[in-house]
Amino acid sequence: MSPPGDHGGWANEDVVSECRRQLATLFGIRSPANIVFTSGATEALNLAINGLDLTGRHVVTTDCEHNSVIRPLKALERAGRISLSLAPCNAYGVVKVDELARGQIPLD
Repeated sequence: MSPPGDHGGWANEDVVSECRRQLATLFGIRSPANIVFTSGATEALNLAINGLDLTGRHVVTTDCEHNSVIRPLKALERAGRISLSLAPCNAYGVVKVDELARGQIPLD
């Protein structure tokens, strides 16, 4: 058992580094340093969305996306960095493709 305040230190860092190395190999990622671990999906999605250079782009997503997707996109829209369209979904979460086809949702 580790003493109070000792959370494994270097041993944990070695395990994380090895995990990064193995994941890089598995997924064909050049540098294990490009693998980031987060506390969960919300943090990961926020990191990914805010890490993209979307400036001046038009983003289309669905109105049934999780808040962890919608909130950072809405923040980028409010900041004037992107324009955003939300494609409507039916009660089952399926995109209403007919409305997209009729041009009711701007795609560019």
